[in-house]
Amino acid sequence: MLSEPEVIDAVCAKLVTQGYRILQQLGTTQHGVDIVAVKQTTPTRELYLEAKGATSSKKNSKRFGQPFGNDQIPDHVATAFYQVAKVLSNKRQDKVEIRAGIALPDKQKHRDCANDITWALNQLGIAVLWVQEDRNVQVVSTCAL
Repeated sequence: MLSEPEVIDAVCAKLVTQGYRILQQLGTTQHGVDIVAVKQTTPTRELYLEAKGATSSKKNSKRFGQPFGNDQIPDHVATAFYQVAKVLSNKRQDKVEIRAGIALPDKQKHRDCANDITWALNQLGIAVLWVQEDRNVQVVSTCAL
């Protein structure tokens, strides 16, 4: 079961292979967008990603090593969606192309929650990055990353 830091690490590794430079990679106790990456394209592309895990990364948590409950997962997906929708709502009007996405563990309940908001994800151009247990990352998006 992947924790949030493991999801973040896997996504950052994937982005680097796609030509991105990681500007920000936050830990679970830090505030802000989990991943900020930039790619030198024309125009320059900035990517903002919010990540969630399938279990707690905190050893003293009662959820450590245990899957999050079915009541917690919709809240996690909703929080990730809110964070990237907020980024898109505050787009700068300069020569930078802003992209956003959410990175989630490839688990059925997470997929069910993301499927519930597919229309909104597509309308806003929010990518979904599915991180598998082996840390392979599958990108689902209506726009190129």
